[in-house]
Amino acid sequence: MVRAMGEEAFQEIVPWLMEHLVLESSPVDRSGAAQGLSEVIFGLGADRLEKSMKEIIERSQQVDLAAHVRDGYMMMFIYLPISFGDKFVPYVGKIIPPILKVNDKSL
Repeated sequence: MVRAMGEEAFQEIVPWLMEHLVLESSPVDRSGAAQGLSEVIFGLGADRLEKSMKEIIERSQQVDLAAHVRDGYMMMFIYLPISFGDKFVPYVGKIIPPILKVNDKSL
């Protein structure tokens, strides 16, 4: 649906999903937002994936993130490969550092 109608028809959905991706209240909401956002990005194509991954990786590497915010971004690293399959391979090396920082006790 996103691919057919274009991002303009869904201008509010991406910000809404990004907001719910980092909600403190519910890991279920964060997981649903991560899955939904992954599917929306997939519908928008590879260019949107490139733009989104840059932002997601930058945010996920911030040292002052609350645990629930980091959790939301880690869920994106679960759902994006499911949505994109082999097209996600170029990003695998880029997501390793933020994943490893999750258990970094110095944060």
